Amino acid sequence: RIRRALDISFGEGHDLTVLCEYFPKASLSAIDHKDIHLEKLKNFEIAAYRLNIGKETTIADGALDFFIVNRVLERIKEIFCINHEVFRILKPGGLFSIGVTNNLTFRNCILGNF
Repeated sequence: RIRRALDISFGEGHDLTVLCEYFPKASLSAIDHKDIHLEKLKNFEIAAYRLNIGKETTIADGALDFFIVNRVLERIKEIFCINHEVFRILKPGGLFSIGVTNNLTFRNCILGNF
C-alpha cells in the first residue's frame, strides 16, 4: 500500500494521476524544474517542489514509501546526487520505480526514430 510517494521530474504528471486514482488517500509529491509542470499540479492535491540538484530536499529521512523516476536518470549528469536523495528519503522496504527510455527498440530502428 502506498501512503507517501514522490515523482521526480513528473512532466505531464501521468504517473501521479494514476497513483491518485488507485491510492486516493496517499500523500503525493512531485519535483520538477519547469514552472508549467508545477502549475499543472494545482488541479490535484499534489505538493510540488522545485528541483535543486546538489542540495537536499526538506523531506525527512525515510519519509516516503514509493519513488517514481521515469525517463530521467538516463538524461542527467547528477545521477549520484539524485540517487543519494532517493535513498535518504525512501523508507526501508520502500519501492523505487525506475523507467528509462530505450530509443533503440526494434520499432524505432525500423521507423528511423533514433
